[in-house]
Amino acid sequence: IKNVDWKNNPFDFEYKLSDDAASERATLDLVKEFGILNGAIFHRFKVKIDRSLSDVDKLSDSRAPVFNDEILFLKILVRGKASLYIYEESNLTRFFYAIGDKDVEQLIFKNYRSRDYYVGTNKTYQQQLKDNLTCEPMRARSTGEIPYATKALVRLFSHYNDCEGSEFIIPESQSEKHFFRLTVRPGFNVSSLSIQNISVPVPRHHDFGSQGTFRLGVEAEFMLPFNKNKWSIIVEPTYQQFSSQLQLDYGRYAKIDYQSIEFPVGLRYYMYFNERSRLFISGQVVWDSPMNSIIDFQSYDDLKIGNSINGAFGVGYSYGKRFSGELRYFMNRNILSDYLSWESKYTTYSFILGYSIIK
Repeated sequence: IKNVDWKNNPFDFEYKLSDDAASERATLDLVKEFGILNGAIFHRFKVKIDRSLSDVDKLSDSRAPVFNDEILFLKILVRGKASLYIYEESNLTRFFYAIGDKDVEQLIFKNYRSRDYYVGTNKTYQQQLKDNLTCEPMRARSTGEIPYATKALVRLFSHYNDCEGSEFIIPESQSEKHFFRLTVRPGFNVSSLSIQNISVPVPRHHDFGSQGTFRLGVEAEFMLPFNKNKWSIIVEPTYQQFSSQLQLDYGRYAKIDYQSIEFPVGLRYYMYFNERSRLFISGQVVWDSPMNSIIDFQSYDDLKIGNSINGAFGVGYSYGKRFSGELRYFMNRNILSDYLSWESKYTTYSFILGYSIIK
C-alpha cells in the first residue's frame, strides 16, 4: 500500500500485490479495512455524519446536528471494548465511537448561530461520554471539560479500556511522532549593495560591491502531521552584517555599517531518498530589523537603514537526524525604504550548515 500519510481520510488508495506488479487502486466499495504497518488503519463504516460548517459566516441557525447517511473510511484511534475513530476532510473534523458490539455513532459537537447572533456550541459529546464510559473507578472523573480533540479523547478511551481490563491498541501513537526540531545554523553570506539618489538631475549611483560575512541563526522547525512529515513551518532568527567603504571623488568616502536581526518565516518541503537522506526546498518571508545601522557620507547627511521585508528561497540536503546544509538566495531588500529620494538594492547568497540540538 502506498503510504501518503493521509491528512484527509481517503476514499481510495494505491497498492501493489508485489514489488514488480503494476499499481492498482482500491475503493470504498471493494475494501472493508486497510492499514500501514506501524501506522494508520482505516475501517469502512456506514455512519450518520453531521457536516455543519464552523466558519462564522456559514454557521447554521440550528443547534441540532443535520445528519447524512454516508459510507466512509474512518481512521482508528483506539480499538478495544471502547473504540474511537476520526474523520477529517479539509476543515471538517468529526470523532466517532463504539462500545462493544454497538453501532458506530458520531460524538456530537457543533457550532451554530444563536438567536442573539453569538456563536453557540452544542457539546452533546460530553454527555455521550458520561453516559457510555461508565466504568466504576472512572465515575469520579469528570468528562465535562474534555476537549473535542484527538489527544484528550485517545487518553480518555485508553483509560476506560484499562479500567474495564480490556485489551486495546492505538494503531498510530502520537507520542512516537516528533513534530519539533531546533537547529543551530551558522553560515557564510555573500552580499552586495548598491544605492542611488534619484532626486537630482543626474542620479548619483554608489556601488559598495560584494562582501563575504559570517551569519548565525537558530531555526525552530514545526513538522506538519501529515504527508509523512514532508512539510514543515520554519522560523529562523538570524544575525547578519555587511560592512564596506567606497571611495568617492575629491578624496571623500562613503561607508556602511549594517547589522541586523532577520526573522525568516516560511515553509519547507522534503523529498526523501531514504529514511536518513533527503533533499529539501524552502521559501520564506524575511522581516529585517537593523541595529543602529547607517550609511555614512563624509560630505553630506548620513542615511539611516530602516526596517524592510523581502523574500528568500533555498535548496538543501539533510542527513540523519542532525546534519544539514542549505544554499539560500535572498531577493532584493530595500534598506532605504524610509527615503523617497533614495533607492537601494541589497541581495544575499547564503551557504548554511545546520546541527540539530533538539530532533
